[in-house]
Amino acid sequence: MELKIKALDAEEFEAAEANGHAYGTVSQYADNQLITRFVYISFGREVLYRENVGDNSETRYRRFLNCSVEFSFTLEDAEIGKIVGKMSGLDVVLYC
Repeated sequence: MELKIKALDAEEFEAAEANGHAYGTVSQYADNQLITRFVYISFGREVLYRENVGDNSETRYRRFLNCSVEFSFTLEDAEIGKIVGKMSGLDVVLYC
């Protein structure tokens, strides 16, 4: 499964590396409301990102395989490890 995650900021995006960690956000619609969760990502191996037709030319993208992602309601919760869910074995597209 692939998950698109927005890096918390440009610094998190640039610092991301294979077997490293970063913070970001995931947004999706549920019941016609945009829900955003903060995430802590444990990256697997980085591979070349191949552009897709719908990609924004102003956005930078990176792709990591076999990642773990922990979900939290707030950034503060993510920073202290207070999570509401976790998924492993994900392919992550990190963007900024």
